[in-house]
Amino acid sequence: MGEEEVRCPRCGSGNVIGVAGEWECFNCGYKFKISEAVRRPIPSPPATAKPAAARVRRPVERRGIGRKGSVALFIVGFFCALLVFPIAFSVSAFLGYLLGVFALIIAVLLIARRGGATLPLVLGLVLVIFSFLSLGGTAVVHMGAYAISKSLESVTRTETVEAGIGSPIRAGDWEITVLNVAEATYIRSGTSYYGAENGSKLILIYLRIRNLGKEVKESSEIWQF
Repeated sequence: MGEEEVRCPRCGSGNVIGVAGEWECFNCGYKFKISEAVRRPIPSPPATAKPAAARVRRPVERRGIGRKGSVALFIVGFFCALLVFPIAFSVSAFLGYLLGVFALIIAVLLIARRGGATLPLVLGLVLVIFSFLSLGGTAVVHMGAYAISKSLESVTRTETVEAGIGSPIRAGDWEITVLNVAEATYIRSGTSYYGAENGSKLILIYLRIRNLGKEVKESSEIWQF
């Protein structure tokens, strides 16, 4: 049982002193006996609460793709990278390059979701290298084919040049001048005679051809232009 505190019955102050059963309040000066005093139990000091034990969280281990999943993804990505070149040239260039990008995405997924395992990391790196080689080789072949087609187009390009009678035109190192144009009934070649077909006309064109280059050339080369 706890101790009781004596207080003044008039003002309720606890600043009191008692001698031989009589008490006097130092605040109001009232004198009283113990029977008149207000007794209150002295509150016990609050109990110190024990600190709660801290919870320690263990790090959650990330689960990787797994061995079987890694091998399956690698096979899919490898075939996508392998089909980049034939699909790009036989079906669609966009579809071929899209397969290469898809193979790269699978490679990055293998590396990022390896979960600390070594096999997915190795397979991902191999797939990255193979995908870049496939995409790069296809791009180089595409650029080479485009350059060759442009070169052939410039070589085989045909130009039409118009000129009147007596006006020379230039074709490479050759200068060609039309001297006269005449209509004929027939032409003679050796002992044979040739006429125009029904509905057609036979036109004779007299040309003067000069070689303006520094090398000797045959006039038959002019018909290549």
